[in-house]
Amino acid sequence: MSASEVRLQKRKIGAFYTPEGIFDKYILPKIETLLWEYTWIDLYCGKGDLIIPIVKCINENKRDLFVEQHIKCFDIDEKALSIFKERLRNLNVKEEVIERSVVQMDTLEKFPDFSYVYPLYHITNPPYLYRGFIPKTEKTRELLKYFQGEREQLQDLYQVALFNDVKKGIEKMIYIIPTNFLFGDANANYIRNFVLTRYRITHLYILEEKVFPDTGTNTCICFFEKKTMPSSEDQVVDAIKVSKGEEKHRIYRLTKKFKWRAGSEFYEFVEKFRAKTPIRFKFYLTKKEIEVCRGEHTVALLDVNHYQPITVSVNKQLYDKIKSNILFLKTLDTGRFEGRAGLYEHREIFNVDGIMVSKDYTYRTHPIQIFFENKLTPEEQKFVKHWFNILLNKLRTYYDSDFMTTYRENTQYYTRKYLGIKQARMLLETCPLLDLEEKEKAFVLKLAKSDDIENLKRWIEKYLSAVEEKNKHDVKGQSTLLEFISKESRAASRRILFD
Repeated sequence: MSASEVRLQKRKIGAFYTPEGIFDKYILPKIETLLWEYTWIDLYCGKGDLIIPIVKCINENKRDLFVEQHIKCFDIDEKALSIFKERLRNLNVKEEVIERSVVQMDTLEKFPDFSYVYPLYHITNPPYLYRGFIPKTEKTRELLKYFQGEREQLQDLYQVALFNDVKKGIEKMIYIIPTNFLFGDANANYIRNFVLTRYRITHLYILEEKVFPDTGTNTCICFFEKKTMPSSEDQVVDAIKVSKGEEKHRIYRLTKKFKWRAGSEFYEFVEKFRAKTPIRFKFYLTKKEIEVCRGEHTVALLDVNHYQPITVSVNKQLYDKIKSNILFLKTLDTGRFEGRAGLYEHREIFNVDGIMVSKDYTYRTHPIQIFFENKLTPEEQKFVKHWFNILLNKLRTYYDSDFMTTYRENTQYYTRKYLGIKQARMLLETCPLLDLEEKEKAFVLKLAKSDDIENLKRWIEKYLSAVEEKNKHDVKGQSTLLEFISKESRAASRRILFD
């Protein structure tokens, strides 16, 4: 079996086993005084990485009794279970106790029936596999069976596991799962609402570093506790974020309004500062559009599907459209700080007139050309670029990039992130270009044209403060937002403009 086939098989059964250090550092301190109070179950136990450390905590002369009464584990992988059982034997647990406590079963399909005396506490690292990937190979296609009926809206195998536990009404759970449970948008909205209206998160660790040897998926450790009654009240979660060996304390407010997503401050910001007259625009230049607009005017394009420059001939209308729109959206951080997500000029970066998608489908992580329906001048587009990038990086600093999705492994210097297209659209719609009066517009366009970032930052801060003040006091009848800025600030702004 080739390396890629081995990896695919691991993905299929979720065989990314938990390093013991993760359990010892983050989980054991929270549960070590509770071991005799619960029945510890792991429905996706694999080699027993989350259970063996618990058994090791028990005095050897009591391990048979403990495993018999407090351990119940399942997995579909017979080879992994064989290793688990051998590890229990090495801890001097009797064979008959092991056979009753460790069972082969497909627990994604349904929650198992078994008897227990103590309340259930599910501690698990369930299988992960995104639903969008499953149909792509014959070996994984059969997993679609888990997403039928009432589980049709789920988007990942780990969500199936959570769904099953919530339906069963498990009192307490510890899940090691992808961070997209907290930060994902469409791919996690349903499961977050399903879980967090019924459970609260009591402890949270976000591991923005490589946990599993065979996958770069970033994970979080969520401690769930069932609510007395379902509710939609906000949850304030005290969390520890771990990145490159350093721990940061973070507090997240999860609200139903923002679909329980961590990092909701971003959505509050773009809602508060959405422009009165937002800029209208569209994403993507497609091959189909090129084909129906063939003509005699030549443009140089970057084919992002093959990452190579090409030359095409189009009609005058499309030629003007391509040439007059100078910006593209970079959604994905690269391996260096200067290559962060943001708006860029494709002539500067790729030396082309535009960016084309040559396949029938679009990738969100490719460069995406932006087409403004308002026919903005190059100077106006430069202002849009600077507005977007300044705000994006300020928000990343303030909120530790929590509103973005972690993308694979970290670099040496920072954690790579992905900016969703929906987030990019919302941030673009805060740009006040069409709301500015002529003098204000001339002022900021001069700053933008000269790439005067520091003074643009100061102007943006004053502008946002003015908007916030206006909203706070509901001031009406003012001719310009600059009237809310102090006389001294206005004078300084004019000196920058006219000197």
